[in-house]
Amino acid sequence: MTRTFRIHFSERHVLQEDLEIDTPLYLVISQLAQRHQLPVVEGGYGFFAGAERRPLSREVPLTRTPYANGGELYLAPVHAPWWAPMPIVAAMPTPAVPVKRTPTLSLPARPRLSLTPQNILLITIGVIAIAMLGLLFWPQGTTNGPTGNQSVSIIAPSEVIALPTATLLPATPTPDGATRARQHYQDGMTAYAAENWPVAAEHFQEVYAYDASYREIGSVLSASFYNWGITTRDAGDITTALAHFQSTIKVDSNHALARTEIQKANIYLDAQKKVANGNLDGAVQRYQSLIEMNGGNYADATTQIYELLLNQAETVAQQGGNENLQLALELYREAAGVEVADRSKAEQGIVEIQALLPSPTPLPRPTATPQPKPASRLRFSVANYNDDPGCISVKINGISPAGWYFSVDGIRGVSGRFDGGGNARACGLAPGQEVTISVIDGNGRVVAGGSGVPSKGSAIMIANWN
Repeated sequence: MTRTFRIHFSERHVLQEDLEIDTPLYLVISQLAQRHQLPVVEGGYGFFAGAERRPLSREVPLTRTPYANGGELYLAPVHAPWWAPMPIVAAMPTPAVPVKRTPTLSLPARPRLSLTPQNILLITIGVIAIAMLGLLFWPQGTTNGPTGNQSVSIIAPSEVIALPTATLLPATPTPDGATRARQHYQDGMTAYAAENWPVAAEHFQEVYAYDASYREIGSVLSASFYNWGITTRDAGDITTALAHFQSTIKVDSNHALARTEIQKANIYLDAQKKVANGNLDGAVQRYQSLIEMNGGNYADATTQIYELLLNQAETVAQQGGNENLQLALELYREAAGVEVADRSKAEQGIVEIQALLPSPTPLPRPTATPQPKPASRLRFSVANYNDDPGCISVKINGISPAGWYFSVDGIRGVSGRFDGGGNARACGLAPGQEVTISVIDGNGRVVAGGSGVPSKGSAIMIANWN
């Protein structure tokens, strides 16, 4: 849902923008920064509102602020808003003029030895010659030490040759942890806005390892893992998707949507394991329970059910006998009722099995006794669990619920009134909290079929009046 706001980028730069009011503000800010090519600043950007231009929390959507219906917002760097006064820089003192000193007379410098290749060669030859002379005139024999008038001649070392040392280049300074975290955070937000979930998760993990309380890093990291899991799930890789959802829970243990996806993925993988073990009936039951939990097809589970029923029908039909043929016919009929695009094999199997079965003797039809038409009532089902974890949405079809509302049983104040389209929404539950709801008409009476309906936070429910 969007609302129109006047965004002040500076004192003279004001634009009207349509903003998502159900999206966390840090994502809205990231989209505006990319759209208007705002420069990267330390601390990032934030929204400010009101006459005092108070900062709004970047982790909540606009629906949770007093500005959900539009108005004036100011977009500015968090640590240095453009309306804040510039700091006064003190003037640098004028350096004092140094007093001239009387020059000091010094002795003439001693000339340095030039280490040319020729000089080095000559010095080396001299050292070798002195060493050889020392060996010639060194006293013969071994003694434990000088005794009597014996003297030990000590050869003075020649002048030491000073070889030039290598000069090391200055090392490139390594960025500190805070600088690296800030850069990873900016790169992660860019990848997040582009829906590149693997890259976003990689950068956010670096920040999370550095400081788990850095800005809203836990929220964006868990969201990156969750969205990565959804993308992988839709591509058919349930095992990898399960790993991403489990990573989401490690960062945010209260992530209700990820917990639900983990349950679905485990059911799907359990059904595949039963197929591998030859338990086809058990696999079909697991796939069917998965479809009911998901409120529709999940990872093409309907095709899996269809193929399993066809295989069972063909196996039983090959065994022969009227009982087996009758069982095969029932399996083909069940397969024909599965919602897949092509059910021609199941329909063909029905025709072939019916041709093999003996024609039953027709029985006289009993006279039908007219039954009274049952009274209309609400019949509920769960569409999905994609609402906010603390909210429940209900859609009523088949009747105009003017003046109706639904309330959460046992929790005062958590209710939602139906609009002209039959839609109502109530928030205020704990994430994923399991409750029951009741639908009340305009006279304050519980509507038929609308009493004590099981539900939970994040549920989107459908009620048909028939």
